[in-house]
Amino acid sequence: MKALALWLAAAALCPGVAAQATWYVDVNGTPPGTGTALDPYTSIQYAIDQPTTVDGDELLILPGNYFENLALSNRTLTLRGRDGAFVTRVDGDFMGPALAAENSDLAVIGLTFQRGTGAGGPPSVANGNGGGIRSVQSDVHVLDCGFTGNVGVLGGGIYTLLGSLLVENSNLNGNQADSGGGLFAAESALEMIDSLVFSNFALPGDGGGVAFFGAGFPDCTLTGCDVFGNSASRAGGGLWCQQADDLAVTDCVVRDNDCGTTGGGADLQGAIVNLASSVFEQNQASSGGGLFIGDAEEFVSIAAGCIFRENTATDDGGGALIVSRDGASITNSLFQLNEAHRGAGLYLGGAFAGLSEVYVQALIVSNRALGADAEGAGLLIQDGRVRVASATVRGNAANPLVSPGTPLGGGLRVLAGASVLLDTVLITENVAGNELGASG
Repeated sequence: MKALALWLAAAALCPGVAAQATWYVDVNGTPPGTGTALDPYTSIQYAIDQPTTVDGDELLILPGNYFENLALSNRTLTLRGRDGAFVTRVDGDFMGPALAAENSDLAVIGLTFQRGTGAGGPPSVANGNGGGIRSVQSDVHVLDCGFTGNVGVLGGGIYTLLGSLLVENSNLNGNQADSGGGLFAAESALEMIDSLVFSNFALPGDGGGVAFFGAGFPDCTLTGCDVFGNSASRAGGGLWCQQADDLAVTDCVVRDNDCGTTGGGADLQGAIVNLASSVFEQNQASSGGGLFIGDAEEFVSIAAGCIFRENTATDDGGGALIVSRDGASITNSLFQLNEAHRGAGLYLGGAFAGLSEVYVQALIVSNRALGADAEGAGLLIQDGRVRVASATVRGNAANPLVSPGTPLGGGLRVLAGASVLLDTVLITENVAGNELGASG
């Protein structure tokens, strides 16, 4: 990614440096063409393969539907749709990936990739993965692009392995894979900015919208993205992230996603997790309806106005379920109108390591714990050292006359393994069955 960024910067500052020719492609021209504005090439792959197309060049692609399965190896190129993604489409026709890149630096701008499939195409190490774009050991920058109707084993829309991927102002919708319906990043640095990820599916796996598997501990960053209407059979309806060195979600909206196990909105298990100014709403899962953070290896930070609203979990943690080995800080956040059997607003569970502490400063209101023996409608603390300060727990209800049982902790439920300090906390108007109060 650094090499590509430096190359793009150099191109902007020094337009006359090192060839950097522009070759024209128009599917409606007269084949094969010579690549000039007056006599454009008619095939993108033909343009790529010409000996006159050298590293640093740009292919300027005119509007049309290009039924091609593009392949690049050891190249540094820019593929640009002149009039944008809406009218310039690379159609894989389900014959392989719409674009496959290996050992390349690639900028892709203003194109739609559709009807690609992970079956076939180079390189063989990634066969089956990446219907729209398959990238192996490459740095790829995707800008103003669309990905729709693509399928793959891993990564229906995009698959990247052992490289870096930057996705800006792009849409991934209507793609499907076993895991990573919209996108799957494997052992690759991933950054997404101002992009839409919606109506993608992971069947029967994880990450309906976006899946990330770090392994080598690269970073995963999402900023200003809207992730909605995605579905996964297992974990992470919207987002699924494992083993990121630094996992950050900022100014994002994660809504109306669902999955069969953990993290309807997001299942995040990075070494360091940072969430800020993001909204998780109307997501569904068995545990962690809005957010599931399980066994985070280092510090978890949820801050700067995060909102968890109207999420549902059939078991634990309607708004969020969080487990961290090295403590967590939840500040200036809202947990509202979430539902679960236990810990409807917020569930803090698992073995928090050593002397690490979880700090909670939040507004936890109007959540409902439903079902027999429901507990901790507002906040349930399973174990660990937890400090709740300058917080409000109000109007939550555990099993409000819905079914028989012994509901506990309408506002707050503290289990035997936890050590809890309450500092300037308002707990009011909460209900457990027919009774007011907290339990623990």
